[in-house]
Amino acid sequence: EARYMDLFRRTAKKSGRRFFTAPRVHFELSGEQVIVQEFVAGMWLWELVAAVEQKNQRVLDLARQLEIDPVLIARRLAWINYWAWHGNFFFRAEPHPDRIILGAGGIVTFIDFGSVGAIDTVKRRALQQNMYYASKQDPLNMARASLILLEPLPAVDPNVLTKELEACNWEMLFA
Repeated sequence: EARYMDLFRRTAKKSGRRFFTAPRVHFELSGEQVIVQEFVAGMWLWELVAAVEQKNQRVLDLARQLEIDPVLIARRLAWINYWAWHGNFFFRAEPHPDRIILGAGGIVTFIDFGSVGAIDTVKRRALQQNMYYASKQDPLNMARASLILLEPLPAVDPNVLTKELEACNWEMLFA
C-alpha cells in the first residue's frame, strides 16, 4: 500500500499536472502494521459533495475560502480517472469520496491505497478502442473490443455474446 501511494505521488508529479497527489510516505517510520505519511489538510470530498447536494452554504463558503470550486474538482477528478486508466499502469480500484482530501487551491489528494488495480497493455488498448468506438457511436465495435476485456471467456458462443453486448451498448448510447 505504501509503495503504491509513493508510486502514485511520483507518477502524478511526472504527469505535469500539479492539481493531484498522494501524501509522502515516511518509509523509515513505517512498517508492516503501520504506514506513516505526511499530514494533509483540507476538506473531504464527501463533505463537498454533500454540501453541493444539500446546498449547505456554510460548507460551500468554507470551500470558497479554500479556493475549492466544485465544478473544477469534478473536472479534475474526471481527468485523473482517465489518466489513471490510460496513462498509468495501475489505478485506484475504489476512489471513494472518504478517501480523497481537497486542499487549498483545489489540490486533490488521494489516500488509502489498499485497493488498486492494474490492466495489461492488451486490455488497456481494448479499453481505448471501446471508448473510441463509443465516441463514434459504433456499438458493434464497442462490443468486439469488450470481448478482449472479458477474457478469458467461459464456454459461450462469441457471436451471441457480441450481439448481447451490442444491444447493451445501444442502450447505453441512447441513455
